[in-house]
Amino acid sequence: MAKAKKMSRSRRTSTPGLSLSYSGPVRLSTRAGQDSKPVKVNLSYSFAVDSDGSGVVSNFLYGPGLVSSSDWSSYADVYQEYRVLAIAFDYMPYYNGAFSTVQAQGSGAINVVHTPLLGPPTSIDEVVQHVTWSPFRTSASCHKEWRMFGVEESPFSDVANVSSVNHGGITFFCDNLTASRGYGRGIVTYLVEFRGRK
Repeated sequence: MAKAKKMSRSRRTSTPGLSLSYSGPVRLSTRAGQDSKPVKVNLSYSFAVDSDGSGVVSNFLYGPGLVSSSDWSSYADVYQEYRVLAIAFDYMPYYNGAFSTVQAQGSGAINVVHTPLLGPPTSIDEVVQHVTWSPFRTSASCHKEWRMFGVEESPFSDVANVSSVNHGGITFFCDNLTASRGYGRGIVTYLVEFRGRK
């Protein structure tokens, strides 16, 4: 009895131009169009710490200030929402304690505020009424940090409404300075979380 020939399996041929792999959007969308994981970045800018015509240095550093960073628009053009997680401020004096008789040295206070900020302080009392205040001198380096925590966790906000977002920040005030003079340079760094690619 003759052996039956084994049937050979035919090769499956593919049709040109057809693919069995996923061919949908490059990004798989999720609820509310938030199709990417949140990303955390540092955005920074610097500014001169100058006294005004009355010999006063006064400033406040809060969420909306991050638009001063040159990188803000690069992220705002890509993501839909953001929130500020932390703010760091570093002050570096020009004079290192060696002031001339014309360039008067001044001292004041700096603090971290965990309530919305409406503007720079107008007196030293507005700064020292907070528990977190510490001395601020135009002749000494200074570092201060505001960090979001627990009960004050900020919600994500639309990048188009950055000017309306405010959960607190850093303020400082110093008087008895020479009027209209530069005393140092400040560097502000924001830790920002973005989400929802456009």
